[in-house]
Amino acid sequence: MALSNNNLKNLDKLPPIDVLFGDFNFKGKTNHLLFQKVGSVTTAKPLLTFVEKSNGVKNAYFIGEGLWRWRLHEFAQHENSDGIDELIQKTVRYITTKKDKRQLRVNPTKEEFFSDESVLFDVEVIFFYPYAVNFRELGWAGYSAVLMFVGFFLVGFIYIIKKGALTWED
Repeated sequence: MALSNNNLKNLDKLPPIDVLFGDFNFKGKTNHLLFQKVGSVTTAKPLLTFVEKSNGVKNAYFIGEGLWRWRLHEFAQHENSDGIDELIQKTVRYITTKKDKRQLRVNPTKEEFFSDESVLFDVEVIFFYPYAVNFRELGWAGYSAVLMFVGFFLVGFIYIIKKGALTWED
């Protein structure tokens, strides 16, 4: 989850949150977004943590009381509470969105086809984005996987062109 740069800067200026003393152990894959502070020193103790369990269920834990103070403070400073609203909205969006693990999604353009009708598919090439971001780390294995994907895509594209599926009729 990413907040806008302006809202990230404003998080340091917010009033303190009341937090219970103790250690917290989470089961599952954890990602800490905010950490507790003592004065101006940031500790290793989480304040806002996201946990993804093995079954794909995501939870968010805000370890404290007084989030309403943040909203009031922000409104007093900026005459809006857009930053805290963004934090809450993106938190809810993150924990309610299910991850689609398919790298290539292929959907037919309509539900039913006649036997003599050409079939056209809408293809989402979601595979390219992770490659573009991580191409150095993926090395030759990633490069060959992308080449293979593009090759399959081009073979399919040439096939549908030869079948006349992309010709427009009036």
